Amino acid sequence: MLTLEKAKLFLRVDTDFEDELITGLIASTIPYIETATGLDAESQANEPLVDTVQSFLVMSWYERGYSDTSVDRAVDSLLKTIKAKAALRCNVDG
Repeated sequence: MLTLEKAKLFLRVDTDFEDELITGLIASTIPYIETATGLDAESQANEPLVDTVQSFLVMSWYERGYSDTSVDRAVDSLLKTIKAKAALRCNVDG
């Protein structure tokens, strides 16, 4: 899962001024990813691709309207991949 420190590095933020905002954005990614993939928070913590998706989502939301088609496509592709991996695990596990 994405930490505040990792998010700040990704965003290139070196002050503590917006820590509360960034922390809130990180927290918001968890239900967003759950809705898109079906993975609960515990399962997200065990999926390495979640960090990447969280980073892109936080960047997009932090930049207040930042929109880049390539970032949007990357997020969509990552979410689909995470969802497919979760489905495979469910089929294998049970």
